Amino acid sequence: MELVYKEQVEVMQTTSATPPPKFEGCMIPPHFDLATYNLSRLAALYHKYLSAEQIPCKQGVRVGKTRPGGWDVCIDEEFSLADPCVVYAFGVGKYFSFTEEMAKTFGCFVYAFDPGLKRTGRRHLERLLFSPEGINNYTGIINHRRMRTLKDIRHHYGHSNRTIDVITLDITPTELVVIPHALENGDLHSVKQLNIRLGNPALILRETADAYISRLDVLRDLCFFGFRSWIINEDNKCLFHSEVMHKHVIGCHEISFLNLRYI
Repeated sequence: MELVYKEQVEVMQTTSATPPPKFEGCMIPPHFDLATYNLSRLAALYHKYLSAEQIPCKQGVRVGKTRPGGWDVCIDEEFSLADPCVVYAFGVGKYFSFTEEMAKTFGCFVYAFDPGLKRTGRRHLERLLFSPEGINNYTGIINHRRMRTLKDIRHHYGHSNRTIDVITLDITPTELVVIPHALENGDLHSVKQLNIRLGNPALILRETADAYISRLDVLRDLCFFGFRSWIINEDNKCLFHSEVMHKHVIGCHEISFLNLRYI
């Protein structure tokens, strides 16, 4: 586990008793406005939005391997991890360094999910449970893979009324439908930290208006519901030459959010 060092950014002091304005720090317009933007303007807005974090974390740690499989977690007082913390990790693939360390180091109850794995081949850990299912905006079976909504997953494990300390989503491009559905149904309201990967080397950002708008919509809605980024990591494997911006840009980002409701 490694400390994460980031420069502090200026933010307005907030308390749970006086919630901040929903759009404070959210510079992404509504969907109907984005639909009027040309491709160049969409690209500029997207990359600018991901060029700087929105809120500080004094104590950030990298849990698990640096790349791939690890995630950044804030352990400031408001977000401290202690028994019986709960963690959901979606799309773990063959990488269990994060889930295992969260269970062993912090004593969290960790639930790992991936519909592409039938079994992990990993040694058993008392507080780490693996399930061969995925998360989506529906509950059912498609292509022989079981999917559930976040609401149904939380209900299944008895967490409907419990705070979830950390959720990680490495499910490109499904996060673009999972997050709006979860926000709409209030399933992320009681989640302290949300970590997502937008894109991966196999699914780099496509330079189309729809692709930019779908990502901008998700980022705006997360901001609207009180999630602010505290660290943004670029994946250099996703570096490509943008025909729109006429320069090299990064097409994949790993973003860690904090929920302002807990500050």
